[in-house]
Amino acid sequence: LRLANRTGAARAAAARARRAFPTAARFRLLEALMLPCLYESSEEVDRYRQRFAENLHDFARSLDLSTREGVADALDALAHHTNFYLAAQGRNDVDLQRTYGDLVARVMAARYPQWCGARRPKGPDTGARLRVGFVSGHLSRHSVYKTHGAWLRLLDRGRFDVCGYYTGRTVDDRTEEVRQACTHFVHAPGDLEAVATAIDAASLDALVFLDVGMAPIVTMLAALRLAPVQAVSWGHPVTSGLPTMDWFLSSDLMEPEGAQAHYSEQLVRLPGI
Repeated sequence: LRLANRTGAARAAAARARRAFPTAARFRLLEALMLPCLYESSEEVDRYRQRFAENLHDFARSLDLSTREGVADALDALAHHTNFYLAAQGRNDVDLQRTYGDLVARVMAARYPQWCGARRPKGPDTGARLRVGFVSGHLSRHSVYKTHGAWLRLLDRGRFDVCGYYTGRTVDDRTEEVRQACTHFVHAPGDLEAVATAIDAASLDALVFLDVGMAPIVTMLAALRLAPVQAVSWGHPVTSGLPTMDWFLSSDLMEPEGAQAHYSEQLVRLPGI
């Protein structure tokens, strides 16, 4: 129903699920933050945006993370949601994304405190290659690979060790290109703990998330602190809102004057892309 843009009917179905499973945060979050694919008017955008903001704040306040069961329930809710359609409203989403990013970071810290502490950068080592990791749910024939596949394939191997972490399920010739290009490659479809463990063990200098906001697992991984420097680029070209992201890697050509006001991260306007 949601994908058919029958949003009212989809919300009603989610409400029935919430009543049937009153302790399940998954259905509360689904009903609270559901957005249309398409809008009839700017007024409709305004109404849904106000509803989204109010419900997001209410949901964040209602979470009980004081018990193991509460944390597990919140984690399950996050694993079934993204703010994918928020970007379609065409507004400045930084405040809403910050609220959601803080929520995700709070839940992840409650569940995985071992991966949420500050990490100090390594000391300078003249001549040593930097270890850079890239996380994506779309290292296959997908738009994310079109825009960012070359980042993994073409970094100077004299200066960088490139580690790839793929959470998606589709495997094709593009996946194999990335696998061959990487010094170290991990494919763990849908397995957050396996990917986080592998990244943690790699002792990276920097970690880049290519598509936060498109698949829940990537957003959840990005809410951890797995490297001393963490950056995000386009899934959607919209801020992640996550307190764990230091930099947003964007294109100078697509950013207007004053663009930093749209990002919780420090904006980097890369030339030539």
